[in-house]
Amino acid sequence: MDIYDTIEISSSQAQKGGPYAYYNKRTDKKLIVKIPENIKNSDKIRLKGAGIENSVTGERGDLFLIVNIKEEKGTILSKIKSFITGAK
Repeated sequence: MDIYDTIEISSSQAQKGGPYAYYNKRTDKKLIVKIPENIKNSDKIRLKGAGIENSVTGERGDLFLIVNIKEEKGTILSKIKSFITGAK
């Protein structure tokens, strides 16, 4: 059975890529996921065989991680948005 989950990474990690520590609550496993360079918001990372085992066939499903890129405070874009909206 396939599993879908969302991970939140910084914009700098999305640009540079690299390892990401992920804990799968449904299978109670810790994984290190390799984030590819220049990944985009809403992209999916597929981890083959990291899903739930099918009780009939014995085959494992896949784990799909949907990437959510969080805006870092202090970036130029956030400063411009704050200036325009008057937010601090």
